[in-house]
Order: sequence, then structure tokens, then C-alpha cells
Amino acid sequence: MNQTTDFSRTLRFLIGAASLGIALFFVQNFAGFFNMVIVAIILAILFMPLMHWLVRKKVPSFLALLITLILVIAVIVGLILFLLYSFSQLSNAIPEYAREMEELVVSVQAFLDASEIDIEDTEAIVELVDPFQLVTLIKDFLASIIGVLSDTVFVILILAFLLIGAAGFKDKAHNIIKQGNPTLERWAAYNLDIRRYTIITNNVGMMVGAFNAIMLAFIGVDFAILWGVLSWLLSFVPMVGFFLAMIPPVILALLEFGWPTALFVLVAYIVINSAVDDVLKPKLMGDGLDLAAVMVLLSVLFWGLVLGPLGGILAVPMTMGIKQLVLEPDPANRWIAELISDKTRVEETEAETE
Repeated sequence: MNQTTDFSRTLRFLIGAASLGIALFFVQNFAGFFNMVIVAIILAILFMPLMHWLVRKKVPSFLALLITLILVIAVIVGLILFLLYSFSQLSNAIPEYAREMEELVVSVQAFLDASEIDIEDTEAIVELVDPFQLVTLIKDFLASIIGVLSDTVFVILILAFLLIGAAGFKDKAHNIIKQGNPTLERWAAYNLDIRRYTIITNNVGMMVGAFNAIMLAFIGVDFAILWGVLSWLLSFVPMVGFFLAMIPPVILALLEFGWPTALFVLVAYIVINSAVDDVLKPKLMGDGLDLAAVMVLLSVLFWGLVLGPLGGILAVPMTMGIKQLVLEPDPANRWIAELISDKTRVEETEAETE
């Protein structure tokens, strides 16, 4: 007797939605663990070339691994100490900035009142646009990074196993790919894309952060180095990160020096970001990661809700993994992968084909 096991589309959709909901609930409840694992993976991608370079220079594998781990620990501890010190200094200075903000709000309301603008409307706007809520968001983001990095032992342990297994896994995967395994071919292509994305984003972010810090220090804005480090960290958060990194220094420039300096800082941030991130980065990235701009923004918001502030950093790699490893190999769902792809890149590829 033949029995049909096909489900209706509605039932398949409901089962898939329920499974996705359970998976996301599980990930969200163990977000701290997932964040540590993914931070370790990012560190492995960034520092693995150093270990391989040391091995090529005839350094014993164990010693190359040890040197790499010591360097990673030094970077993590240095970043934690710097952020903690900056937090302490910023927290001590916030009451003074709050008083200056109140004086600024009073002067703006007085000007608008003299211009016969309803004072109730201005008060509502001031309550809605509270700059210090945005600064608090930045502090929460940095605090989450400190929280993950503070579990240094677990991060380094995971990182060590990743580095130890990297060489052997690479050789095995290369041999299997030679035999024509399409699944591993996709994984290899995805690995190369994410490695290129992570390394280029890191290098470009450090360049932008350095330019911003030098510019702010030249003007005399407080905590210039902190805002440079913030620019570097938030460079991993596409689209949204630039605006979040720009807000605190613009506010401080406004409070310390007035509107002209704040406007100059705003323009300088836009110029530096446009010159480096929008011109240099695409050239280094090549064809990019083939995600529509709206999908990049939605992925930042979605993974931010699931994994917390660090979800913004992981948004592009996670979304690209779903696209390349789940949607594209499945003929039934390939249309979704095409739908969320970068339309401009698709059209350019079709034109070259013709």
C-alpha cells in the first residue's frame, strides 16, 4: 500500500516557523555562550594568518600556536583595561556634561519661544531625542564586549582548539573537495568570503578609527582615543554602526565648543567614512558579499534582538551563511536567495554573461 508523506504548503510553513522559533529561543537563551564561540571564531580568522606565517618561517607548530595565543591574550587584556579605564573617566564626566546639556536645552527652548514656537512641542521633542539615551546605548554595546572578553579563559580555550584543528581540517577538506563534494565547496567558498570580509572590515575599521581619533584629538574633544576605538568596533556593524559611532563625539563637541565645532566633527566623520569605507573598502572587497542593503539593515536589527549588541557584529556573517549554505543549495528556496541578493551585482553579472 502506498502512503503519501507529502505535507501541504501551509503545514510545511507552520512546521518550519515553529522549528525556527524553537531554534531562535534556544540561541537567545544561550546568547552568552554563542557570543563567546563566535568571538573566538572571529579572533581565529584574524590571527590564524600569523600562526601560519610563523610556521612557514620554520617556527615549531606548538611554539607558533603559543605565540599567537599570547598575542591574542595581550590584545584582549589591553582592550579590556582600556575600556574599563575609559568607562570610569566617562562616568565621572557625565554629570558635568548633563549640566551643560540642560543649559543648552534651556537656551534652545528660549530661542524657539522667542520665535513664537509652542514651548510644549519643543519639550516633547527634547524628551524624544535624548542624546544621553544614545550614549547609554553605546555604553551597553561596549559593556557587552567587555562581558564577553572578560571570559578570557573560555574564549582562549575555544580559540586554541580552533587554531589546532585548522591545519588538519583544511588539508582534509581540500582532499574531499578535489573529489567533487559540492557541500564542502560551498563551505570553502563561504569561509573565504567571511575571512575576506572580517579581515578587510577590521583593517578598514582600524584606519577609520585612527583618522577619527586624530581629528578629534586635534580639535580637543574629550576621550578622542575612546571614540576612535568605538569607530573601529562599530565598523563591524554595517550601516548602523557608523551613525552610532558618530553620535557621542558630535554631542561632546557641541557641549564643549558649540555648534560650529559640532558641525565640523559631523562633516569630518561623514567625509572620512565616505572616503575610506565607501570608496576604499568596496575596492578591497571586490564583488562584496552579495546582500541587498535592506537585508543588511534587517539582519543587523534581527540578530541584535536575538544575540544582543554583539549580534550586530555577527549579522552579515550569519545572514550570508544562511543564504549560501541553506537557501542557495535548495532548488525550492533558491528564489529567496536571489531575492535578498544585491540586485546591482546580479545585473552586472548578467550583462557580463551576455
